Amino acid sequence: SFMAFYIQVKKIVAKEDYDIVYSTSSRLFTAFLGARISNKKKIPLYLDIRDIFVESIGDILKPQFLFFLRPILNMIERYTFSTAKHINLVSRGFKNYFETRYLQANYSYFTNGIDDEFLNFPELDRNLKKESTKPTILYAGNIGDGQGLHNILPELSEQLEDHFSFKVIGDGRKKERLMQSINERRSIKVLPPISRSELFEEYMNADILFLHLNNYSAYEKVLPSKVFEYAATGKPILAGVNGYSAKFINEEIPNASVFNSGNHKEAIAALESLN
Repeated sequence: SFMAFYIQVKKIVAKEDYDIVYSTSSRLFTAFLGARISNKKKIPLYLDIRDIFVESIGDILKPQFLFFLRPILNMIERYTFSTAKHINLVSRGFKNYFETRYLQANYSYFTNGIDDEFLNFPELDRNLKKESTKPTILYAGNIGDGQGLHNILPELSEQLEDHFSFKVIGDGRKKERLMQSINERRSIKVLPPISRSELFEEYMNADILFLHLNNYSAYEKVLPSKVFEYAATGKPILAGVNGYSAKFINEEIPNASVFNSGNHKEAIAALESLN
């Protein structure tokens, strides 16, 4: 699918003139496409980077595949980032990786943004104690290997089923595995993706917003965009993250509690510290 996209983009831009190429990428090959156009037309390349692809793919692929792919990916990365005149990193956790390798570029650190509707989120009653119902812990987003929900929610929901209910909204490659692991537990509901307006309502009705990243070394440098959307609501946040994400949330976001990825005992302790 990317090859079809690559070919069509090259056709579209072939006869056009531009002043700069701007490429935003958590996928290395999107940035590579920008570098190819930049070199072909001899114009500056501005990269906006949300992930370290070579490291992330190393945590996902089997070692036998990685053995053959890593030299190729490293070569593509060097070509791509050596072309850039300016590189924006959404996380300062990426700083050492890029600045020590690609010295020719200028660097900036603009994080992910917040959609307009979240900038005017209504004032909330942050009291978690409800007389009639259990407080709801909500996760909304991708359900993939990167989020690792299947590694935390089954045990966490089992431990807390007398006190909290869980709601997961979204889709992804690990949704089926999550469904199997919770085994129709009543304390947790898994729902399909919904519209933006419906999601806004779900945020308003939730008591706590849940965030989790899998325990991969590459994720110690990232800063998930979901952090900003959650923070803008003013709701309490329970976050299972490590590295730079944990540091950022602890320092910058009030009424957020962090625990180590996949550790349900720490998650319970972190939950108890929320207001």
